[in-house]
Amino acid sequence: MRVWVLADTAAGHANQAIGVAQALGLPFELKPIRYNRFAELPNLMLGARLTGIARETRAGLTAPWPDLVIAAGRRTAPLSRWIKRQSKGCTRIVQIMHPGTGAQEFDLIALPAHDAHPAAANQLRIVGAPHRLTAET
Repeated sequence: MRVWVLADTAAGHANQAIGVAQALGLPFELKPIRYNRFAELPNLMLGARLTGIARETRAGLTAPWPDLVIAAGRRTAPLSRWIKRQSKGCTRIVQIMHPGTGAQEFDLIALPAHDAHPAAANQLRIVGAPHRLTAET
């Protein structure tokens, strides 16, 4: 199984996504994501496009597409949706925290229990935040 973890520039977001990937026990490829000024626009305006993604990041986002993408934070959501579309729907996308828009396109959204978003079939309510700590660390 080919897994990509989108590593946001926010360390907390990246660590949540990496923590979930490590807990799955599958090998994964870390994709550092850098943004341009358009990333500040609302996701509703960005859609499932690379508009907010920096040019140097785009170069590393090519086929073969992964079977699974794990990401955290609002700014990674348009990219996850774009990858799923590029794979013609074959890539499963997991988002930690609400994506802002396009929630129905995600296969799983892990939401903190305190977030006030309406329930949906693809949502998993969690207490706390995923992390990289284990019993061994």
